[in-house]
Amino acid sequence: MVKVKSNERSWAINLISEINIYLKLLTLEIKKAGGETGISTTGNTLFPDLLLYGDELQTQILQGWEIKMPDVSINNADLILNAEKKATMLSLNSFVLWNFSAGVLYVLNHTTGRYEAVKSWSQGISQIITRDDVELYRDTWLKVIKEMIIEINDFIETKKINPASLEIVLSTSLMASILSDNKPILADYLKNQAVSDAVMQSWLQVWWNTVKEEYINDEKTIYTAYSKIILLNWLNKIIFAHLIKKYHTPVKRVMEIDHTTSIDSAIKIFEDITNQCDFFNIFSSTPYLNKLPTIVWKQLVSLNIFLSNNGIGSISQESLQTILESTVQTLKREIRGQYTTPPVLADILTRITVRNWNCNCIDPCGGTGTIAKALLNNKKDKLPLKKAYETTWVSDKYTFPLQIANISLVDSSSMNIPCQIFNRNAFEIEPNLSVNITNPSDGKVLNLKLPKFHAITSNLPFVPFEIISNDENTYITKIIDEVESNFNISLNRKSDIYVYIIISLWKALEDNGRLGIIISNSWLASDFGIIFKEVIQKYFHITDVVTSGKGRWFKNAKVVTTMLILEKKNKTSIINDKPLYFSLINKELNVIKDSPDDVNTIVDSINLKTSMDESLTSISKYSIEELNKLNSLHISWNSLFYNVNWLLDLNDKLCPINNIFNIIRGSRRGKDEMFFPAYGHGIESKYIIKGLKTMKSISSLVVDPSVDVFCCSSSLEELNSAGDFGAMNWINKFSVLSGSGGRTLPEKLDKERNKTHEHNWYELNPIYARADFVSSINPNKKLFISKVPDQAFINQRVTGLTLKSTSQDKGLIHALMNSILVMFYIEAIGFGRGEGVLDLTTTRFSKMMVLKPDLLTEDNIIKIKDKFQPLLSRNVLDTELELEREDRKEFDLAILRAYGMDKYYEVIKSSLLNMQKSRLSVKK
Repeated sequence: MVKVKSNERSWAINLISEINIYLKLLTLEIKKAGGETGISTTGNTLFPDLLLYGDELQTQILQGWEIKMPDVSINNADLILNAEKKATMLSLNSFVLWNFSAGVLYVLNHTTGRYEAVKSWSQGISQIITRDDVELYRDTWLKVIKEMIIEINDFIETKKINPASLEIVLSTSLMASILSDNKPILADYLKNQAVSDAVMQSWLQVWWNTVKEEYINDEKTIYTAYSKIILLNWLNKIIFAHLIKKYHTPVKRVMEIDHTTSIDSAIKIFEDITNQCDFFNIFSSTPYLNKLPTIVWKQLVSLNIFLSNNGIGSISQESLQTILESTVQTLKREIRGQYTTPPVLADILTRITVRNWNCNCIDPCGGTGTIAKALLNNKKDKLPLKKAYETTWVSDKYTFPLQIANISLVDSSSMNIPCQIFNRNAFEIEPNLSVNITNPSDGKVLNLKLPKFHAITSNLPFVPFEIISNDENTYITKIIDEVESNFNISLNRKSDIYVYIIISLWKALEDNGRLGIIISNSWLASDFGIIFKEVIQKYFHITDVVTSGKGRWFKNAKVVTTMLILEKKNKTSIINDKPLYFSLINKELNVIKDSPDDVNTIVDSINLKTSMDESLTSISKYSIEELNKLNSLHISWNSLFYNVNWLLDLNDKLCPINNIFNIIRGSRRGKDEMFFPAYGHGIESKYIIKGLKTMKSISSLVVDPSVDVFCCSSSLEELNSAGDFGAMNWINKFSVLSGSGGRTLPEKLDKERNKTHEHNWYELNPIYARADFVSSINPNKKLFISKVPDQAFINQRVTGLTLKSTSQDKGLIHALMNSILVMFYIEAIGFGRGEGVLDLTTTRFSKMMVLKPDLLTEDNIIKIKDKFQPLLSRNVLDTELELEREDRKEFDLAILRAYGMDKYYEVIKSSLLNMQKSRLSVKK
């Protein structure tokens, strides 16, 4: 017999051979031992040294063993921890430690969540102490090994030890474990590499600038984010190659990659595979893919060897499909960013957009493929498989998400059908654009021309104007110039990027083609939204606007979204004459996702423009004439989901708020610590006035400003001469502080002073920020207007209302400004943000319509003011509770009766409460 060298690797290989010889003599649940080809000599092992399998093809993993020589204690803490980690990674509930002088079986206690030793073997082998002893007592420990196999088999038969299929391993913990272990190592490596490679650093910085909004809740730095991209790219290549290798002979070359293969050689292997059988988006490289430290590369190679020597190629088509789908979900979790589309939302979007499933459809901002998958699944239900793929197209600006999209669109029945996925910016999508797709059945490159599309569906990028990249600004400038030339309308440069993408996609649609998109709700009420709506209606008929009446659709993003369905006008000169429908989905996506009947009812309701079930969908319809009249009343489109046609009947009772007030935003110089001094500041009282800094803690209808405000127009010389050293010392304290941009605070404030009518850098002139009434710029559950007894200074976080005429009855105006109709208007002119608060700028506030005071008789005024008194003596409650109060109801009815509008009380109340409930539901 050849003497075996005394190291773990050689003895582990020997042990595997001996166990397999023994297993052939028996009929056990354990069918085979393996793992020798994955054993590393570096100590950086990804998988257990030995694996027990429940089948000859090695698709069912029963247990992993960690093998050490006897000079390593069987109770070594690092050894146990390492074994636990590998068992968890493989979704196994047991493992064995073996060091030739003892063996220990650990089984997971599901109650405690810990692996516990339940069986040990050492009798007859405890005398094995040195490595030489392993060879000397070979027959002795082999006898113990046979006992262990029999007893472990008993644990398996009694279900105390549970197997894990390759399907489970690949679709659950394996990928996540490799990522978590290697991401920080690779991130440090990339950072160090970039130090000596300025081009690499510049490339990473540009990439990060364009994508960091997607990673802000996940990865905080360039290097951790891009290390994840590189690792996922490699994992995708390796796992997907092994999944499809039995369908494509060229892909079997992946099995050539072992510990002797260099990184560049492995990249070349995948390039060769791509040239012969497509899947370009999966197998193609991403920049700096070869930037891997040795330790990380060895782990990836270990994964490849593991898959090469297991039975992944023999799994069923059903299992293959499960792995593909689960892998995609894992990948999406790992690059979740903020805006990954929920599958049920993608399904609804495609089904309310597409009218003819036979026709070509595309997602031009395809991302990881959720919407494209929904398109394809709906087509596959209705069309032959080949036609479903031939009429589904996917594009994205970035290559990496397309890798996942490609995996998402492949299934076991379509391995030889080309996926029409390509890398293009959405601004480039137009008819006859040439794209290359490789046919996976024969490796031939297909040069395809884009058709005009019947439908375009997409979750458009949520990119605010501040971070739009330079390359896209080129497209945007062209679109702005086009709109200016065609319609004499100037698009707001502060528009989100989706505004320009929508206009650009008009050319890609066939006549009467439909565009279904997911965008933020900001356009419903923002300043840029006014122009956006005007411009969009030059290119499209707006057919449907859909939003959530119950919670945010994107749980990990502070963005409230809408679905907007547009129908292309054949000519931009066509006048809009079609009604608009505003639909609320009244159940959370998590509730309806497992109920196909609910989803079908929602889709049918939106398509048929009739609510089939109000608990699921409520729909409001507006003619163009009604819409134009409502626009003239300055309510936001966000309010149109709540049936507000009744407002048209009240038009003659309303006037612009600017007829009564000057609407101002409070003043701020940029250093609150200086201008709102804390208690004990020591400033002379003549330089202190009382002001209001915020509305957060205020819930009364009358507010007495109590915050000290530093207001000094005297020069330092004048202060010194007057002996006002408190004020002078206060100014000098801040004169040495640094402002932003490396400037001192005096330099910073001095630059801004002309904008705020100040003369000294430390001056705060209260004349320009005094108000009779105040309101919050971001109301939450309470909607009210507070009166200030004497005009008071207000901070910029407060909206101020200053009476234009001193002859106005301030008490009456205060009452009218707290009516249920004004409460409705406050809600109706803003839009809900992701935190649930109302986004309500001073500009939008100034467009509010209010009840005309001059329509009231003296008797009306007396009754209104009388009913208002009880409200003045208590705090304002949350709106829903407030409107349940009897004193509130009597007050509101007194106002409405005075204007002959009391029959509208219930409908105003319903619209207000429903609007607010929807807004607040996003916080859940």
